[in-house]
Parts: sequence; C-alpha cells; structure tokens
Amino acid sequence: MIEEFIRSTQYFIVLQSLLFSGYLLLNNRLTELPNRFLSMLLIVLGCHMGINLLGASVSHKGITAVTNSLGFCYGPIVLLYSRSLSNKEQSFRVRDLWHLLPALLTFIVTVFTTLTHLIFALGVLLSLSVYSVMTYLTIRRYHYVLSQTKSNFEQVKLTWLIRLLALQCSILILNILSVSLMTSGREEIGKVVELGVFVGLLGMVSLFVFHGLQHPKFFDGVTSEDRCIAQGKPAAKDPVKAELMEKIEAHMQETKAYLRPGLTIKTLGRQILTNPVLVSQAINSQTGRNFSDYVNRLRILDACAMLDAADHAEQSILEIMLSSGFLTKSNFNRVFKKETGFTPLAYRKRAQSSDAG
Repeated sequence: MIEEFIRSTQYFIVLQSLLFSGYLLLNNRLTELPNRFLSMLLIVLGCHMGINLLGASVSHKGITAVTNSLGFCYGPIVLLYSRSLSNKEQSFRVRDLWHLLPALLTFIVTVFTTLTHLIFALGVLLSLSVYSVMTYLTIRRYHYVLSQTKSNFEQVKLTWLIRLLALQCSILILNILSVSLMTSGREEIGKVVELGVFVGLLGMVSLFVFHGLQHPKFFDGVTSEDRCIAQGKPAAKDPVKAELMEKIEAHMQETKAYLRPGLTIKTLGRQILTNPVLVSQAINSQTGRNFSDYVNRLRILDACAMLDAADHAEQSILEIMLSSGFLTKSNFNRVFKKETGFTPLAYRKRAQSSDAG
C-alpha cells in the first residue's frame, strides 16, 4: 500500500515538473535567467523521479549511476539560481560548469565500484550542505546591499529561499534515515519515512515555483554599482559629512522624497547632485543607520503625525501606511513597532485617549 503511494507521488512529481517547465517554455518566461535555472531544477528533479521509477522495475548499474549523480546537481543549480535572482548583471559562464564535476565523478564511481546507496546519500547531504551555506552567504550579501541602497526591499528579500534550503536539507536527512532503516531490516518504517521524503519534494517543488515565478516580475537584482555603494566604509563624523547630511535632510523635508516607495540611494544622489557612495557614507556616519532604516524612520515620523492628528482620524491605518511610503502591512507594522514600541493601532488608541483626557 505504502509503495503504491510512493510510486503515485513520484509520478505526480514528474508530471508537476514537466507541466511547470512547459509553462515556462510556452509563456516565453525563459528569457529571464532565474527562470532558466528554475526550469533546469524542475527538469533535473523530474528526470530524477522518472529514473527512480524506471530503476524500481529494471535493475541496471547505469540507471543507478544516473540516479546517484543527479543528487549532486541540486546544490549547484540552487546556488546559480540565487545568484541570478540577486544580481542584475549575472550571466551563465562556461566556468560555472565545474559545479557539475561531483555529479560526473559520482557517475563514474557508481559504474566502477560497489559503494552502497547510503554512502552516496551521505555524499549528497555533504554537497547540499556546502552549497546551502554558499547560497545562504549569497543571500546575506544581497540583503545587506538592499538595506544600504533601497528604501523598500522587504518584498524582494530572498528569505523564502533560505527556508526552502532548510526544507531541502531536511528532506535529504529523511532520505538518509529511510535508507538506514531499510538496510537495517526495518523496511516498513523505512517505507513510511520514504513516503514523507517524496511528499516533502512535492511541496518543495510547489513552493519553488510559487515564489520563483513571482520574484522576477517585480525585481531583477542589484547591480555592481549598488554593491560598491554598500561597500563604502562609514566614515567618522566630520564637518564635510555633517554638511552633506544637512543637505540630505533639507532635501527630504522640502521634497518629501522619502514618501516615494521606490526611492533608492542612487535616485537620492541624483536629486541632490551627489555621488551615492558619499550619500551612503554620510547617512551611515551621521545617523548610525543604513539607508533603508533612515528612510523608514522618516516615514514612521510622518505616520505618527497622521495618527496623532485629529483631521486624520477618519483615515484607516492602511491609508496612512500607503501615504507614508510603505507597500506592505507586515513591513509597516514591524518598522513602526521597532521605532515607537507600539503597533500602529495601539499608538492611535493611545493618542486618542490622550486627546480625550
């Protein structure tokens, strides 16, 4: 019974991977590099499941070799996928092919040796762990550059990809547990755990596609210029930086530029005719905040003023959120509480009770 469920789940993963890959191809979504890597990931997973099904009915060393080697492809593809999402200038280079070397070596070793499946599963776990760390560091650097150069970046963070990395590693650990149980004679429990592996893969594919197809629609990464701005070391407080900060603050108060959701440090630099690297350094050194935190503080001050004002009493918190330059309620609530210690609703009630008193 469990084996039937396992086969059915594998068939569904193959079908799901083919359908989503076909969607990317037929809707001309493969012009975006992230979607090419996403399609590659789906094709590899679909082929992996298909060959697994074939191996269940046909015993051949070549089939086993392909199955073992495909496991070493997931880490590199996810790493390249994260780089293409976070870097606007990313392109596929011939030297990226070296990432496939472990898969090739695994194929050769499987054909010419008699190592157990558990050994290869542990090798895949090691490979995936190393690539997960590399992907995580890529995302961390990307988030840092965003915080230094963009005013609204919560919706383009790759936190979802970090969670999927954790899910991927968890599924692989379950797979190792399943293999260990079956080789030690506890086959029934091993099959149940194996079913959990394939159900997890099914969910992972769905989440990858759901988030992956959305992300390139509204953002296409940071540039080398953004990274240079972010790497500018905060300078100690000095008259030049203080004077530039006064210029920035005067411009912000005069134009209310911070109320524009898409404000970036490059845009601000153009508006005040100053190199964005210097703008970043001035904000960091004079306020102790990065660009995103600085702009969000100004937005929260505006939101507080509206929540305090009697003539804004009829405005909903959502309207005030949008008027103050935020795009998402979760980000607005998080930043508001960080700056004031209250949620927007609690702040409004406190203000109203003070007026009544």
